[in-house]
Amino acid sequence: MFKFNCYSSNSTDTPHALNEIEAQLNHAHNATFLIVYFDVQLNAGVIWQWLSAQFENTQFILSSSCQGSFCHNEYYNHAFATLTLISISDPSGCYFVSPGKRNNLSTFDTAQSATNQLLKNTFSESPELLWITLSPGDEEQAIAGIQAAIGQRVPIIGGSASDNDVSGQWQVYTHHTATPCSMAIASLTPSVAVSFSFSSGYAPSGLTTKVTQAYGRNVATLDNTPAAIRYNQLTNGTISQSLKGGNILGLTSFHPIGREVSKDEYLLSHPENVHSNGTLSLFSSLDEGDVLHIMHGSTDSLLRRAHQVIHNAQHTLDNPALSGCMLIYCAGCMLSVKSQFEQVTKNICQDFNNVPVAGVYTFGEQGCFLDGQSRHGNLMISALVFGVTHD
Repeated sequence: MFKFNCYSSNSTDTPHALNEIEAQLNHAHNATFLIVYFDVQLNAGVIWQWLSAQFENTQFILSSSCQGSFCHNEYYNHAFATLTLISISDPSGCYFVSPGKRNNLSTFDTAQSATNQLLKNTFSESPELLWITLSPGDEEQAIAGIQAAIGQRVPIIGGSASDNDVSGQWQVYTHHTATPCSMAIASLTPSVAVSFSFSSGYAPSGLTTKVTQAYGRNVATLDNTPAAIRYNQLTNGTISQSLKGGNILGLTSFHPIGREVSKDEYLLSHPENVHSNGTLSLFSSLDEGDVLHIMHGSTDSLLRRAHQVIHNAQHTLDNPALSGCMLIYCAGCMLSVKSQFEQVTKNICQDFNNVPVAGVYTFGEQGCFLDGQSRHGNLMISALVFGVTHD
């Protein structure tokens, strides 16, 4: 029988947080698969050792999450838990985890190698989906490497590990070893129906621009004008104070740029830095010739989108009853509305009171649109829902 649950603690003391989790576990020691998110205030090594001892035969992914993680269950509604453990018990399902360690390999080769190892475990049968946790940077190449091994038909859902202040303290582990890895890839074939949704929560402003010179995640010109100047013009002076250079993450969170991937579906990129020559750096790659939409969001739209994206995923199930949900929520969006983020928990409690929901705040989001293509974006949200029966 399929069982999904999540458990959390708000303690900043690692042993105490683990004791609080253990007190909640009940029968979760029989878990088939675990995903665990922690605030970097906690000691990841201690958590890994505890998981390995408590869940000796269970495959798991352990990853850091920006300023906490989300957990809604029958006992708690934590918007910023320091530790969240997601447990899936599914004896009839099939779950495997493969770590990706660079070892002087490129991101592409690392992802391809890790995925090939997964396919050996599944005897080359394609899983229902892949759940991935990546290190920030070059996520597009990770997806390309995965798809070089498994093809483009298997949905890829996940997020990039994060820390509390973009200082590079993010960490990813698997059950294989206490040494951090650069990525973790899990194949999931549950015994119940699953569905997912990938969304931005932003709307197009009606203004567009074209990439006229770009190098990966650095855009030199838009409409043959220095990219920072043109972006500033199109957003009514959003980054006027930083045109000579500097970090603009906070200034641009409500004004990302989007590529329309299908009707009314936009893949977002978050401008993060201005260089002295007017080049814009982003957290995702753009190509010359890309037509970009200037997007706009609001506090209300960011607070509403978590329960809305769960509804979107739920609506594609034949039976709408849910066993559980895993959320990927952009850390930049969370930080923009953090003072009011308790509204997110209220919305989820209202609409999904009896459904365990767990989430992570990420520095990059990966998901699959209605066109069936898996992509990497910024300021996005993904929901993966589990039904109660197999469709």
